[in-house]
Amino acid sequence: MTKEQRELYDYFEHFWDDLKKKAPKKQKERDAGKEMVNFLQELDFSFHSSKAKKEKQKSYIRGSRSAKSQNCILKMHYVQDKHKHLAFLTEYMTQLDKKDIDEKPFLFSDVEVDKFFFNSYQKRMTDLHFRFIISPESKDVDLRIAAKVFIEKLNSLYGFRLNWVGCIHENTNHKHAHILINGVDKNGRPVRFPKSFVKETGRMMIQNICTGLVGFRTSKEILQKKEQEPSLERFTSIDEELLSIEKKLGMQNEYFSTFVITRTEKQNERCEKLVELGLAKKIQSKENCFCLENNWDEKLRILGKVNVYKKARANMKLVHPGNLELWNESKPEMDGIVTQLLYKNDEENWINAVVVENARLQKAYLIPFPGDMPDYRLYTQFVHCGKFISKKGRTYPKLQVYREANK
Repeated sequence: MTKEQRELYDYFEHFWDDLKKKAPKKQKERDAGKEMVNFLQELDFSFHSSKAKKEKQKSYIRGSRSAKSQNCILKMHYVQDKHKHLAFLTEYMTQLDKKDIDEKPFLFSDVEVDKFFFNSYQKRMTDLHFRFIISPESKDVDLRIAAKVFIEKLNSLYGFRLNWVGCIHENTNHKHAHILINGVDKNGRPVRFPKSFVKETGRMMIQNICTGLVGFRTSKEILQKKEQEPSLERFTSIDEELLSIEKKLGMQNEYFSTFVITRTEKQNERCEKLVELGLAKKIQSKENCFCLENNWDEKLRILGKVNVYKKARANMKLVHPGNLELWNESKPEMDGIVTQLLYKNDEENWINAVVVENARLQKAYLIPFPGDMPDYRLYTQFVHCGKFISKKGRTYPKLQVYREANK
């Protein structure tokens, strides 16, 4: 760590210690649905005409993706809380909150990140801020360059002069970059991104950047990736094969209703992985034969989108893991006990969620929360799982402590 970086981080620690003495004001209750819809619909990109914007966005997608392009994960979410904004910058990105990490990451931006930069950023700091994670498949990608080029392309595409900070974390199995973007750019213009940005434009953009930095994947690299397919924790082409050969069990079982007899080594390896995930059980008396949990394919798809699903299944208290369902607006209302609180930390957990279990019904919900996490005091409380509809017509989960639900 350089002398300048050490001075900046010492300044952060001193600054944050002073800030912690002032308890943040209690926030007013907000309509999470209204906030989300307003955020997604408030797309006033006045820099370009409507037609020009559409054409410019299409140019990043049309014909720019190849089977040999570098793979890269891009995640984004936004938070509307200045206190959390400041904590994310000064503690989380710098990893000052992790005492077991000796080598702290460097902060970088389009200019040098020093005390002057921090003070300038803080003056413009808003409640709204955006957190991006860039995690390329190739270890050869220079994440610092990739992050800077990504910001340049965002500025070019939407006409921003983004106020941003980046860092690289190496404390997980996969090296990745974090980018923090202020809710107002350097020209005082509100920063907004379309709902489809991450899934379409942003993902294509970062894959093209990574490909430009290290070149297309070789046939050998593609083959190596294909060989990893049996161990993936999401729905794969091998699972499609298993669906085509699965058969119904002759005997009745509450949790397993189908079985497969694997025909290839890859199918066998995949079933062993499903056993590890708790979605299958090997039949010892018959070679290459596996029982599959009810709706195993649907649960794999959930696991690929909601990574906390695996952790939630592994820590069920009152209900069989096979009965854990992902909550959505079509699910019936249910009473139960809150047995898990899963907090978003940007790396291991991608969302805030709670698990509610009903032992009598042998039923459980994993309930994602798009905004702030429900109060920690809900843990072990008997609650009613309901829903509410925002003024914009969006449906969101609603938890009420039992005594309140029955007033």
